[in-house]
Amino acid sequence: MAGKPTPESWVGQGVVIWAPSEGPPFEDAHGRVVPGYDQAMGEFSGRLEGVNDLGATLATEDGRLAFFPWASVARIVLAREKGG
Repeated sequence: MAGKPTPESWVGQGVVIWAPSEGPPFEDAHGRVVPGYDQAMGEFSGRLEGVNDLGATLATEDGRLAFFPWASVARIVLAREKGG
């Protein structure tokens, strides 16, 4: 992932990671394939368990741990809290 690394202060918080996955290419609101995203993008949410120079580890909602190498992460953001 280009840019600044994910802050270690995010560990333990809910995040959403966009990374390549199986399926149709990523399209914009008009159904056009977004340049640079000619592959399927998945949205993965859960609790950020750790970050290091290799990537991010996510605890998914079904309890499994998933590791995302930085080269596969298109975007990572803090998740909004539900409610309120």
